[in-house]
Amino acid sequence: MAVNRPGFELRNKLSKVARIVTTICLTGSMSAAHAWSIVDVETQTVGNNSVLGGTVIPYKEVVLNAQMPGRVTFIAGSEGDSFTKGALLLSLDDDALQAKRAAVMASIYSANSALRNARAQYNRELWSPGSRDATRQATGMGMPSMFDSMFTRNFASMFDAGEPGLNRQTDLIAQGTGMNQAHAGLLQAQATLGELDAKIRDTKSMAPFDGVITDKLVEVGDTAQPGQPLLKFAHVKYLRVKVDVPVRLVKNLKLKQLVSVKLDGSAAP
Repeated sequence: MAVNRPGFELRNKLSKVARIVTTICLTGSMSAAHAWSIVDVETQTVGNNSVLGGTVIPYKEVVLNAQMPGRVTFIAGSEGDSFTKGALLLSLDDDALQAKRAAVMASIYSANSALRNARAQYNRELWSPGSRDATRQATGMGMPSMFDSMFTRNFASMFDAGEPGLNRQTDLIAQGTGMNQAHAGLLQAQATLGELDAKIRDTKSMAPFDGVITDKLVEVGDTAQPGQPLLKFAHVKYLRVKVDVPVRLVKNLKLKQLVSVKLDGSAAP
């Protein structure tokens, strides 16, 4: 039987083309399925850096002001000189205060003497009520004081002119009052001394901590008034950086957060 070869070959070619197209369609469908897969979307904040200018300042700094009026008599050093805590940095003239203190010390000695005498008088009146009369000189009757006291007391008892118990109590109260007044005078003098000592201490400026003088605002011989700045003293073993941060960046700062600081072209955390 005769076969038409050209027609047969054409059908074979068409069949191969159909198989190729089917394969391509299947591959495209699989690729499309992979391309359209669903995934979860997450948001993530990406940080950025902001560069701000600042100033290096001491760890702590104080301004020493004058507490008392006076003339500057001593300055320990100049800017950059270091001192330890408690060292004398500056002093003012205290001659007037020292003179007042000497006068108060004299008042204290006098008040102590008056108090001792008042205590002695009180104890004598307490333990020997008639001792004062026994030591008196002769009176108008021309007799020794002992007989004079005896006669006058007997005459007073005869006419009910006195009460011995009441008189003794009155004498004790009088001596006790004198002792209390002497004690009050001593306390007042001691309080005045304490006030003067405080003023004398205020004429001297001491270093509150280890540090250096950063600014000297007066010279020896200048007259200072209360409240006038005299020296600036700072602790420079550790330093701080003072930066003005815009409000929009403040919310991004956290307590104890480390930031990078660049000094003289080198970065240091």
